[in-house]
Amino acid sequence: MLSRLLESYDIGPMVVAATRVPEDKVVLRVEAEVKDLWVWQGRTPDYVFTNLGLDKAGDILFDNHLLLFWTSYTILMYMRHSKYQCAWYWIILQVCF
Repeated sequence: MLSRLLESYDIGPMVVAATRVPEDKVVLRVEAEVKDLWVWQGRTPDYVFTNLGLDKAGDILFDNHLLLFWTSYTILMYMRHSKYQCAWYWIILQVCF
């Protein structure tokens, strides 16, 4: 499905549009496929944050509906790539101890 959509749309605006209707089955599938594609491409959470325009959100960052998408992507990335898992655990250990 995602490959068909990418023939006509850019991925950034497509994610923005998809997050506005969060409970639709097609939207959930597209979001999952975008996340899988970005993980497969090795896109860092920093890249995704910037690509979604969250770096320009300013004071309304926490009100932005794309923040949930980015957060779930970041968690997925950390779960799938061991080098990020180590970094994630190291950050937690530094904060907790």
